[in-house]
Amino acid sequence: MSLVLFLCLISCSDDDTQANLSEVDRYISDLQSGSYETTMELPAFTPETIPALLQYSDESKLITQFPRNPISSAYSPDCRLGLFALWTIESIRQTYIQADSKMPGRFPSLNPILARRNTKRLEWIDTAQAQIIAATAYAAWWERSQTISIYELMLIDPLADTEYYWH
Repeated sequence: MSLVLFLCLISCSDDDTQANLSEVDRYISDLQSGSYETTMELPAFTPETIPALLQYSDESKLITQFPRNPISSAYSPDCRLGLFALWTIESIRQTYIQADSKMPGRFPSLNPILARRNTKRLEWIDTAQAQIIAATAYAAWWERSQTISIYELMLIDPLADTEYYWH
């Protein structure tokens, strides 16, 4: 019996492995490998996928092939994977509460970049510390789903109590 199992395992192709990955894991894998095909749209994920996305929030790997908002005049050649996962969660949140949003492609903002609040000039923040603060804020925000409805939760900006917002 164990020989049959062993033969099945070694005969699995990469395609079989991909088929066994969850939707979020496949998305993250494609972002990491640079093979994400749709560059003008974020996936139509639902709140149920947020815990899986949160698992990647501390990833610091730089990705270069990712969906970009076509109406943004700013171009960033790369993005931290964890920050992009958080931006994807923000897309879920905003899509959930704004079904009639005018933003194309389910983009929650112009770019997957944090900016500092309450400054006279636009100040983009791309530091590991800012990512940790954002990841912590999103994790705390999601923890509230244990005590309030998903609808109420989606109305809350996870970054509201931080010095950052999405640009």
